[in-house]
Amino acid sequence: MPETTRGAAAERVAPLTRGTSILGGIGNTPLLRIRMFEKELPGVAVFGKAEFLNAGGSVKDRAALRMIRDGEASGELTPDRIILDSTSGNTGIAYAMVGAALGYRVRLVMPTNVSAERKALIAAYGAEIVYSDAQEGSDGAIVLAQKMRADNPGTYYMPDQYNNPSNWRAHYDGTGAEIWEQTDGAVTHFVATLGTSGTFMGVSRRLRDERAAMARAASSAGSRGHSRRGSPLRLVGPAAKTRFRRGWYLRMFNAAAAHVLRPPCHPNG
Repeated sequence: MPETTRGAAAERVAPLTRGTSILGGIGNTPLLRIRMFEKELPGVAVFGKAEFLNAGGSVKDRAALRMIRDGEASGELTPDRIILDSTSGNTGIAYAMVGAALGYRVRLVMPTNVSAERKALIAAYGAEIVYSDAQEGSDGAIVLAQKMRADNPGTYYMPDQYNNPSNWRAHYDGTGAEIWEQTDGAVTHFVATLGTSGTFMGVSRRLRDERAAMARAASSAGSRGHSRRGSPLRLVGPAAKTRFRRGWYLRMFNAAAAHVLRPPCHPNG
């Protein structure tokens, strides 16, 4: 983004508001200036969307809330049904938080090797955890969750984060619209990492609708020869991941990603 087009919006932050629910703390996150590239790229301003400031601590709060609300609107999610999905962490935390706020039971399928911190957060919100084989990674969790729903179809509402269009629509209507407004329409490039791909697809679609020449780059990180989550790359339920058509795709391994991303913590706070 050219420095000269930013104006007063460069240091803009989201306004403080008073809400009646923790769900009011989802969205409207600020843009933070990242200065580590300025010596190499003078005149270019780089900003990061501070999604860690969402109520549940990640960008996944947006999609979880949207999928649950859309499930209510469609009649698929009713008070007697349990919210069920597979997760490797952040979406599970978001489901658990939103479910607790709205009064739903939440049951999540996770590989046994998910971090203790994520397990503790999910349990603190009152959600139930069903563990899948760590060697099967996220694919194994997806398969087990699908079997649980098939065995008890009247018991569960399964948002299916990997294939639910409400995932990317949360970012089309929310994250992408915020970025456009916060930059006063000056943004020219958008970069995001891929998980379910909902953030990348929703934001990039919104920004391309605003500016047809918007440049987009998607990135994923992982160990060599493995998927981002550490299991062989089989991509069960990859519908969302097949929609990327034009732009750049960058493959970055964990060690390289850490080397690039850790320095900003010092000069940028």
